[in-house]
Amino acid sequence: MDVRQILQLLPHKPPFRLVDEVSLYIPGNKLEARFNPADYRDAFGGLDYVPIAILLEGLAQTGVLLTQLETAPLEEHEFPMLGTVRADIHRPVMWPETLVFMVKPYRLLTKSAVLHGTIQGSGGSPIAEAQLSVAVAKAELEGE
Repeated sequence: MDVRQILQLLPHKPPFRLVDEVSLYIPGNKLEARFNPADYRDAFGGLDYVPIAILLEGLAQTGVLLTQLETAPLEEHEFPMLGTVRADIHRPVMWPETLVFMVKPYRLLTKSAVLHGTIQGSGGSPIAEAQLSVAVAKAELEGE
């Protein structure tokens, strides 16, 4: 599976997809993705800096991709959920800056994972570091 196909595993669609491309996947080790938040500035009222929620959601979506690659893709009526997040934010992010999300597994189970994530600026400068958990849930549909 190439990096373009990997991105198709993410159930989020624009404008809620906060991963533009997968730049590196090393099975059992890490996944690296990129996102350029510049187009989202107007949706946040022209704030000077990218909201922390955007940073952490992009990292979580990168974690969802890694979890699916290391376990199994989402099945019909399944959806990813973000569990706990413990993050250290090192600096604010300006809108035109390209973000690099990298996640590595601490623990992988069948439908959940605990991950270590980092966010860097396009020049490699550290933005944030986090431990996060992601899981898969199944939607209960009426009549089933």
